[in-house]
Amino acid sequence: MAKFSVSCGGTGGHVFPGIATAIALKQRGHEVTLFLSGKAIETATRHAWAGPVVSIGAEKFSFHPLRLPRTLYTILRAFLTSLQALRRQNPHAVLAMGSYSSLGPVLAARCLGIPVVLHEANVIPGKAVTTLSRFASAIAISFPETRHHLNHSSITLTGLPLRKEMEQAATATTPAPTVFTVLTMGGSQGAQRLNEIVPLALSQLRAGGIPVEALHLSGEKAKPTVEAAYRTANVPATVYGFCSDMVSAYQRTSLAISRSGANSCMELALFGIPALLVPYPHSARDHQLANARAMAEAGAAILIEQDNLTPETLAATLREFSTLPAKRTAMQNAARARALTGADKAVADLIEKVAATR
Repeated sequence: MAKFSVSCGGTGGHVFPGIATAIALKQRGHEVTLFLSGKAIETATRHAWAGPVVSIGAEKFSFHPLRLPRTLYTILRAFLTSLQALRRQNPHAVLAMGSYSSLGPVLAARCLGIPVVLHEANVIPGKAVTTLSRFASAIAISFPETRHHLNHSSITLTGLPLRKEMEQAATATTPAPTVFTVLTMGGSQGAQRLNEIVPLALSQLRAGGIPVEALHLSGEKAKPTVEAAYRTANVPATVYGFCSDMVSAYQRTSLAISRSGANSCMELALFGIPALLVPYPHSARDHQLANARAMAEAGAAILIEQDNLTPETLAATLREFSTLPAKRTAMQNAARARALTGADKAVADLIEKVAATR
């Protein structure tokens, strides 16, 4: 039995994969401790984890002159908290899932001589992984294209660890939707452009005689407005401020319109859902555009940049998909081919391998 620390704070996109790997390690008999930033958003993602947690007080960095003192203070606080916790636990290795929450634990591990494994979810590595890669014994990646953006001698394609119930549900046989059902996902906070345009586009389909239904993740604040938009459009719709049962939503979906964060891309691929990916145009290092491009080049999605998204262009694309099931099937197969199942076990294998060399 070994001891491991998993740093996965910041957002659900980092916490969920970290917890999935932590559970895989725990099931192998290891002692595992999560390092989280302490942000409120992490509370909703921790229900699956019953083990110890260290809150390091990490925050997003801002090097604006007026915020620089606060940034330096939070970096130092996260480092010292991590140093104290790691010294007490003395893990065999540290796994860091990226984001600003990784800085303190990785630097502390470096000071204590504890080997580090990094995981990068997106095609374009974030600043944290790029900066910390020099301290890592190994790096795990979700997209094969990431190899071209990292300079490291030990890079392993593992995929993105997803919740076990998702992988199990994706392999189960479920009846296909009887009505063309469009799932819209704008991320945890929703996406205003998608909230505005999708109801108008689906209204055009319905007016043209194509039966269509909507599942729409709007974000809590926008939910009443989006519900009203679908009523005006005369489109049957279920609007979620936040959806806690994505498995059921995916199983009801014929086609998805989505931002292209790593988690969304990999979950859609896992369920074999054809997608129209609309990258968030202001994502760090334009990583959502790179993710969407990778999925599109694999034949699993169509990339539509936000500036080109109008109700008319979206309605035309949806009309083609609704009337050409063979095209949807081809994209379904391409999406499933892109999915990498068992990523939690693959990352667990990698950190065990690194720990064995200590």
